[in-house]
Amino acid sequence: MDDMFYKYKHDIDTKMREILLSKEEIAKPLREAMEYSLYAGGKRVRPVLLMEAARAVGGDPGSVLDYAAAIEFIHTYSLIHDDLPALDDDEYRRGKKTNHKVFGEAMAILAGDGLQALAYEVMLSCIAKSDNMGDEILKKIKAANEIVMAAGTEAMVSGQVMDINSCSDKDSLTMLEKMHRMKTGALITAAVVVGAILAGADERQVAAFRKYGENIGLAFQMVDDKLDVSGDSKNMGKDINADERNEKITYTILLSPVELDDLIKKHTQDAKDAIEGMCACPQGLMQLADDLMLRCG
Repeated sequence: MDDMFYKYKHDIDTKMREILLSKEEIAKPLREAMEYSLYAGGKRVRPVLLMEAARAVGGDPGSVLDYAAAIEFIHTYSLIHDDLPALDDDEYRRGKKTNHKVFGEAMAILAGDGLQALAYEVMLSCIAKSDNMGDEILKKIKAANEIVMAAGTEAMVSGQVMDINSCSDKDSLTMLEKMHRMKTGALITAAVVVGAILAGADERQVAAFRKYGENIGLAFQMVDDKLDVSGDSKNMGKDINADERNEKITYTILLSPVELDDLIKKHTQDAKDAIEGMCACPQGLMQLADDLMLRCG
């Protein structure tokens, strides 16, 4: 199964390069800044989840590559903007200097804008190229809508606003969970749901995959908070203790180490339970849930 995930990552990177190469009119400084962050590495968690979700319900992972690339464009744009001095003011991302440290704040903002716009262009192009107005185009529209909503004002963007204010608000565990469902979890959930929709999942399957995504999204953020305190900066590719430096409320502040580990395990198991018996090949998504729980960076 690991070989398959590596193949997904290779195919995703190839598709993203193809898309960018086809955009010949991108200004050179903008292209360099976009490519710098896009190709800096990363686990490609969201596009891999999207492709494996498609396979889990009997679809062809290769047929959803445009949407996989689009969701990675959006994720990368969000990281570029998240690292800016006005937000987290981070110096390293994926083991390299952050975008604004290399290209300046103005170009970093524009690189993020460019990647976001490119994601929407890719998805709308897929819809526009559809041969008919039947079920196929409807699936593509629903999938695009999931991604746009996850990246929008009621999800990732508002989650980021809550994150900015978390240093002054003494958030309860409930409020912290709400913030991370929006800021981190929404795009992870969208990846899983989109893969299922594009592969033809029915309503019951989509609901199960949504529950899977919501749970691994929370577990993913909890592990992130844990690694920010105890992780290795070389493995993570970024500075640790950033949350403490920015005086943010995190799971490691509100929970003991044992409580946090128990909650991570619970959400991981809840994710796996959600898709048990709901699709033809759940094993890959179950392994991904375990891999994300056990990651060290």
